[in-house]
Amino acid sequence: MRQFTVIIEQLALSKKLILENDTASLRMALILLDNAAEILMYRKVLSEFHYNEFYESIRCQAKACMPPDIFDKFITEHSVPEIIEEKNRRKILKYFDEKITFLCDNSRLIPSPSGAVLSSLHRYRNETYHRDIIRNEILRPIAILYFELVCDLIMNLQQCVTSYHSADDWSNFFMKFGQGKSEHKLRMLSDADIEVILNRFRAELTITLYELKETLREYVMNRVNETLDRLNFISEALGDKDLDVILKLIQFTETKASREFNNRNLLLQSELFSKYTAPITIDSFLRWKETAQTFAALENNKLTLFITFKKLEDEFEAIEHRILDVADELDSAIQLAIDIARGK
Repeated sequence: MRQFTVIIEQLALSKKLILENDTASLRMALILLDNAAEILMYRKVLSEFHYNEFYESIRCQAKACMPPDIFDKFITEHSVPEIIEEKNRRKILKYFDEKITFLCDNSRLIPSPSGAVLSSLHRYRNETYHRDIIRNEILRPIAILYFELVCDLIMNLQQCVTSYHSADDWSNFFMKFGQGKSEHKLRMLSDADIEVILNRFRAELTITLYELKETLREYVMNRVNETLDRLNFISEALGDKDLDVILKLIQFTETKASREFNNRNLLLQSELFSKYTAPITIDSFLRWKETAQTFAALENNKLTLFITFKKLEDEFEAIEHRILDVADELDSAIQLAIDIARGK
C-alpha cells in the first residue's frame, strides 16, 4: 500500500507543478512523471516474471515426464507462455523501452499507441534531464499528455496483491485525496477509490484535443519555417539560389564520399556528387508543412495525433539540426571575415 500511495502522491505533485506553468516546474513534472511511469512498469514486470517462473517450472516438469510429441501437444493446448531467458529479463528490467515492449507485446497490458507515446515522452525527458534540451513551446502539452498516460498506467498496471501493515494509518491519505474521513485507520484502497482520485486529477488538469492539435501544428510550422529561413541564409552566403542544390550539398558532406574533396567547387563538379540522390529535398519541407496542417482533421484521439506528430518530427529533426549547424558555422566565418577586414 505504501509503495502504491507514493505514486499517487507523486502524481499529485506533478499536477501541482504543471499548473504552475513555468519552465522549471514543467521540467520537474516531466521528470517525476517519467519516474512514476518507469516504477509502475518495473513493478508490473517483476510481477509478470514471477508468473513466468511458475510456468517455467511447469514446462520443466512436463518435459521431464512426457515424450516430445506429447509435451509439444501439452504446451500448445494449455497455452503455456514462452520462457524469458535470464539475460532478457535483466535487459527488460534495466531499460525503459524494453519494459514498454514487454508489457505491450508479451503481456498486452499496455495498448500499443500508449507504448509508442510513452517511449517518445521518455526521450523528451532524457533530453531535458541529460542534455538540457527544452522544447518550451510544447513543454506544457507533453507534460499533461504524460500525466494522463500515467493515470492510465495506474489503472492498467495495478498489482494483484497490495500489502498492509497493522501500524499503518491511511486516514490522512483518504482525507487529502477527497475520500472522506474513515473510521478505520487501515481502510483498504479499492479500485473504485483509485478511479475516483484519478478522475478528480484529470478534471483538474486536462488539455483538449483541439488545443493539442493547434499547439503541435504551430510548433511544427514555426520550426520548418525557421529552418527554411536558415537554408535561404546558407544559399545567399554560398551564392547559389537553388535550394535543392544546397540541401544536396549539406547532406552529401555527411557521407564518406565527400572526404575525397577539399573544396566546394571541386565537390560540386564531381561525378560522385552528380550521382548522389539527397534523401531530403525542398519537396520534403512542403510535405512536412502540409502534414502539420492536416493535424486539424485528425479525429481519433490525442495519442494518434501525437504519434503522427512524432513521426514527422523524427523525419525532420536530423536535417533541421544539420542546417542550423551549417548556418551557424557560416555566420561565424562571415563575422570573422568582417572583423579581420576591420582590423580587429
